Amino acid sequence: MKHKKVTIITVALVLIMLYAWRFHYINSQVLYPVEIIYGKNEEAEIGNNFFNSNSEKMNGYSVTVKDKEIMDIKDFLSKYNVEKTEAFENNDYICLVTVDFRNISNKAGENAGINVGEYMITNKGYMNYCDRTAYEYVNDYKSLLFSLREGTSKEFIIPFTISEDAITKEEFIKGDPQLVISLYPVQQSIML
Repeated sequence: MKHKKVTIITVALVLIMLYAWRFHYINSQVLYPVEIIYGKNEEAEIGNNFFNSNSEKMNGYSVTVKDKEIMDIKDFLSKYNVEKTEAFENNDYICLVTVDFRNISNKAGENAGINVGEYMITNKGYMNYCDRTAYEYVNDYKSLLFSLREGTSKEFIIPFTISEDAITKEEFIKGDPQLVISLYPVQQSIML
């Protein structure tokens, strides 16, 4: 009986040591993304970077931030004739980012392109994704997924609805907001 307990304890200790070694090995091999921040009106080529998976085929596309407009949500609802306002009830203001997407050299056609739903805005400790409902009001092309013919470009507005409970308008403006266009292996952002 004593021999059985010693064996169980020994096996348990070996398993714990193997787990600790594997945990340390995996975490020491993590490659953190390099960060590149572009300025407003500076063309940022996306390259082989992605948000969630390297199967995203944005290589050959570029993004340029042209303008940003921050307005109260009531002004937005009025300007864009929004009738169904329920989706915007918990928001106080909106940041509209005007961007130019360009297909420089992507030859994959409809099998590749941009997913605006993955784009996010950051501001120090704050982060928010594109508002899908507001997107449909500010763009002629309603889909968040699109591709462009090689050598062409198109301007879109990416909306980000924001609540004062999360961050005040003043804090948001002072915090150097950025549009994130890829996360890995290079995290690319463009200053607004």
